[in-house]
Amino acid sequence: MLYRIYRKILGENEDLRDGAVRRRAGIASEAIACVSLLILYAVKMILGLSLHSIAVRGDAIHNLGLAAACLFRIIDLLRADRRGTEKEKKGLRNAEYIVSFVTAFVLFELSFSYFIRAIAAIPGPAEFTGSILWAFVLAGLIVFRFYFSSFAGWAGRKLNRRPILMLANHARYDGVYTALTVLVLLFRRLFSWNLDSFAALVTTLAAMWSAVSIAIDAVRSAIEEKVSPELIRNIRQDIREYDGVIGIGSLSAKFYGRGRHLVSVRIKVPREIEAAETEKLVHTIEEEIGEKHGVTLVLHVDPIETGDEELLLTRSALETALENYDESISFDHFHIVRGRSFTNLIFDLYVPAEYNDDQKKDITNFIRRTMRERNPRYSCVISVEGM
Repeated sequence: MLYRIYRKILGENEDLRDGAVRRRAGIASEAIACVSLLILYAVKMILGLSLHSIAVRGDAIHNLGLAAACLFRIIDLLRADRRGTEKEKKGLRNAEYIVSFVTAFVLFELSFSYFIRAIAAIPGPAEFTGSILWAFVLAGLIVFRFYFSSFAGWAGRKLNRRPILMLANHARYDGVYTALTVLVLLFRRLFSWNLDSFAALVTTLAAMWSAVSIAIDAVRSAIEEKVSPELIRNIRQDIREYDGVIGIGSLSAKFYGRGRHLVSVRIKVPREIEAAETEKLVHTIEEEIGEKHGVTLVLHVDPIETGDEELLLTRSALETALENYDESISFDHFHIVRGRSFTNLIFDLYVPAEYNDDQKKDITNFIRRTMRERNPRYSCVISVEGM
């Protein structure tokens, strides 16, 4: 059922390389998750109040926290597609962070209050009321949670979205928490053991952690994070498809909070192209690729001589080798100096900032070995820089 709803919302176009389709798919999966979690919250809260069970109510608060996190991610995706001045966007981001922290605080306070009540109720827990049939209702919710976990895992892998994959894990954990409350009901009915307060300690701790997770997510969104390799790969592929682009040099991508991507790319164009044509090409690529992937794209142009066939072929071979090794690595200022007994390939190599000395040594050795296999005369002179 959830898969059918997802495909109906997404429509016929499922090309996830298209930024608009990708955002719509993300919104669809998050919206399905949010509504499902709100329904679970309502059902569990009604059951908890009917049964006088703190454990069931704590479990309900946990679902409410996860639903709130989904809602904030939906707002992120909607805001990423919104046009406006930088000042307006900054104001929206700041407002979102404030609301995220307030929501996290309220959920944490509510969960903590149930946690204290559970501790206080350990000496004399409240009596259960209601039918044992409620245990079967909760068992049905467990089945749904594991089904939902399967859907969230499928959507997370399809979209390569870490939050949805984490939600799939949360769903499995939530199924375990709900199973714990079912066992409490059965033990109370069959053996007159009232373990509700102990089960409530587990469920309320899980609810408090979901509140803390919202706050942590807001903090992570306010600072720089690493851009996904898939986004870098798709941008490279799309830029290469434009007529007039004969190569891509250095590429740096930064993530400044949710919905803020700044991508800087150095492209190679033939030297004989007129400046007006080059300017038009740059403007077209920045606008179209930026719109497609939801990023701010800045291009830098390197006019190169196209009459040197060896230089072009060698540059292309190096690009292919680096893409197969690590797509986040790029190079620039590539030129050839020919000597009598050897040929120097001189260029700057840009590696991720987290690369250590051993990793830098590995990549340079890989490049030298690859180029020598192509031509034994080649000797690489490489300047390695982090980005």
